[in-house]
Amino acid sequence: MNTDANAFIGSKATYMQLIGVHVEDNNEMFICITPDVFPSAYMPGMKDMQGLFPGIPLRTSVFNRLRNARRIVKSQRPDLDLLLTYGYRTLEIQTELFVKELEIEKMNTNNAQSHVDENELYEKIHRRIAVPLVAGHPTGGAVDVTLITKAGKMIDMGSAIYDFAAHTEPTFSVTGVALAHRILLRNAMAEAGFIPFDFEYWHFSYGDREWAYMAASSHAIFSQKSLHEVQSMM
Repeated sequence: MNTDANAFIGSKATYMQLIGVHVEDNNEMFICITPDVFPSAYMPGMKDMQGLFPGIPLRTSVFNRLRNARRIVKSQRPDLDLLLTYGYRTLEIQTELFVKELEIEKMNTNNAQSHVDENELYEKIHRRIAVPLVAGHPTGGAVDVTLITKAGKMIDMGSAIYDFAAHTEPTFSVTGVALAHRILLRNAMAEAGFIPFDFEYWHFSYGDREWAYMAASSHAIFSQKSLHEVQSMM
């Protein structure tokens, strides 16, 4: 399995690639991450999970890897820290987001052409919001993270976290200080066992289909879970 950060430059798995990845869920338990055990906070515009759990839910091994990534960051830059901003998203919320985009896309496509190929339609939407069956966040294996100062202040990453409009280019499209920060984050997460998502510098995964595909693993170890399932796995 390859977890060298530089091996994934320009990578972005498609829906059709991910749908072919075999999944054998190991039923690993979930844990809620709170600021008293790890720097964590939902960001403005990404609060759909707020209030459902006392913290940010993750699979246990994902949290252990995050702690290792944090140690790596602090060992290289004692003035910086690792901030978790998002983890598990319920399958219900992911499905709702996808269906909304699907309805819009179907309307636009039907107005432009008479025949619509479902795979092409799903592929197009997947670039904006992941198809629920292959989405990483509902598995508890995908995380959104960034770097902050020891005082909790955001640092220069080239663009704000969740600035999706600025992310039509790969991670290494920025320069200078911002590039150095992105490389630091990327390398620390890769060393801890995560796979980067090139078009969102903040998104990494372990155990989901994206991770399995990009790391050439024989199968993913986490499948998507509903709210009720996760509540029973804590």
